[in-house]
Amino acid sequence: YLSCGFLLSITPQAVHTLPILKTNPIDLYKPKVLEVFNVEVKAVVDLTVKEDGKVVDVEIVEFPYDKYDQSLLESLHNLEFIPAKVNSKPISVRYRMPILFKG
Repeated sequence: YLSCGFLLSITPQAVHTLPILKTNPIDLYKPKVLEVFNVEVKAVVDLTVKEDGKVVDVEIVEFPYDKYDQSLLESLHNLEFIPAKVNSKPISVRYRMPILFKG
């Protein structure tokens, strides 16, 4: 089970269509602790979705397992989105994305 949400860093009236996540983060990365324990693991990341839906400039804001940060970062770069649009034109957006991994 996965939950994620978005907080945009641009003005709401400028965006006609928000980016839509096409790839489920849990398909790319599952915290090792979920394989052993039935717990929730929350990650908060800042990232940029480019005009082509690719992810760049990923930063981990919150994640309880420091030694797995690099694995999480690498997997997040493989996420794909349908990009945000203004007047039907794809735009780049930066936002904070919370992800809740559940065992």
